[in-house]
This record gives sequence, structure tokens and C-alpha cells, in this order.
Amino acid sequence: MSISIGMSPNYVNKIERGKSRPSMDVFFDICAYLGITQQDFFEEENNDPKKYSDYVADLMLLDDMTQTHVTGIVKELGRNK
Repeated sequence: MSISIGMSPNYVNKIERGKSRPSMDVFFDICAYLGITQQDFFEEENNDPKKYSDYVADLMLLDDMTQTHVTGIVKELGRNK
């Protein structure tokens, strides 16, 4: 990851250990590297933000009627847990 975001491995390690905080630019680069939004990063209830983002992106490719059907199916599956 350090190479991808243009930072040294030591700097990234300090961020991981809580010894340093990234600048906003580096934070945006980290989120881009992870394939998540900045909002996803702070979402505590979402254990897999990449999966969620991928799901939403796939859903947005569908037409409105199909989105409505998929939403109904998801809601029904949630009720049957």
C-alpha cells in the first residue's frame, strides 16, 4: 500500500499503530487504495465496506423497475432471518 499511495512503509506503519495521523490527501489516497469512500471508512456498523460499495455500484447499473424488485427481495429476505 505504501508504494501505491506514495508514502514510506515506515509512515504507513506509524498510521496503522496510531503513532501518526495521515493528512487529508493521504487519507483520501488510503480510501482509494482500499476501494472505499471516506464515509465507508467511518461506518462502524458496516464490517465490509468494499462489499457494500460493490453491491450498491452493481445495483445502480440496473433499471428502476429492477432496482425496485431487488429491493423487495432483499427486504423479504431480511424479514425471514
